[in-house]
Amino acid sequence: MDQRLLEAAMMGDVVALDDLLKEDPLVLWRVSLSSRAETPLHVASLSGHVDFVRKIMELVPSFSQEPNKDGFAPIHLATAAGHLQVVRELLNKGDSDLCLLKDKAGRTPLHHAAMKGRIHIINELLSNSPHQKAMEQVTSNGETVLHLAVKNSQFEAFKVLFEISKKLEDHEGRVNSKDKEGKTVFEIANANATNHVQAENLLPVIATIIAAVTFQAGLNPPSSIWEKGVHLDNKCIIPTLNYRHARDFFGLKSCPASRFYGFMLCNTFAFAASIVLIPFSRSPRMAPLLTMISLFFLLFTYLSSLGTTSPNVFFFGFIYIVMALSIFLLFLYVPFKFSLSMCKRSGRTNLQGDASSERRYHA
Repeated sequence: MDQRLLEAAMMGDVVALDDLLKEDPLVLWRVSLSSRAETPLHVASLSGHVDFVRKIMELVPSFSQEPNKDGFAPIHLATAAGHLQVVRELLNKGDSDLCLLKDKAGRTPLHHAAMKGRIHIINELLSNSPHQKAMEQVTSNGETVLHLAVKNSQFEAFKVLFEISKKLEDHEGRVNSKDKEGKTVFEIANANATNHVQAENLLPVIATIIAAVTFQAGLNPPSSIWEKGVHLDNKCIIPTLNYRHARDFFGLKSCPASRFYGFMLCNTFAFAASIVLIPFSRSPRMAPLLTMISLFFLLFTYLSSLGTTSPNVFFFGFIYIVMALSIFLLFLYVPFKFSLSMCKRSGRTNLQGDASSERRYHA
């Protein structure tokens, strides 16, 4: 593809496209001669440029059927990216069977919408295609749209598709359809729910372990932190924290009060947070916060202990940087992961409720 054409498609620059067509009226048709090449319509569809897509569809509507090197047609890319207006434009200007177009893995645009949870696009696709035929399509792995929605934890999309399926023929057959692994939709949901519950049950265990370790450390501090008969001279704390005394600052060896208070403060916070975490381990708001706090102070407890035994300041400085980076990543990861987990749990609960209702209905 001409580099200028590629840039125009990426930017959605219709004026640049018109200039290229004036310069070379066959610039678009040359693209179609390339075997399984990326077309400007692929690029614009993925980028969400509606006006550019409209222009290309007016000039070369056959581009809407062209697969790229990965086997995706423009509508697959627009659906996966969530560009509703682009999908609508492709459906309005393209062939009527565009909704049933499959990629290399046998997935239709509806499959991609189910995988990504694009409910607005699901409704748009089904409004432009016979519901029965679109819902019956399976991937090369034997997966229906219901399978893909559950496998990708898109439970809101599943509920929409499930309600649509109930209004169509052979709903029971679709629900009980098995993929290549021999699993139905509800078997996959139940397996995922079981794995989630097992992982969730580990949180109180982890909190208990942290509480036990920090409790023991509080009663019996390491010998490098506290020795019998050592006098805690609080006057040495401020000079020790002076950044010019690097060895004292990192090692804390010259001031027993600094190392003792630093260790015990972090240890106490870790202990307290882990104790509170145990009864709140299933709280979607408290659990991630308390987990972060307990792990955060547990890391600093380790650092304060390491500072008293480190052979040199450079080794401790390296460990300190590594631990600081770990803490930063922890602050990013824990809330995100736990929130995602709770969303999945809520979705699975709804899904299992649908499953129970469905079984009672057929019983």
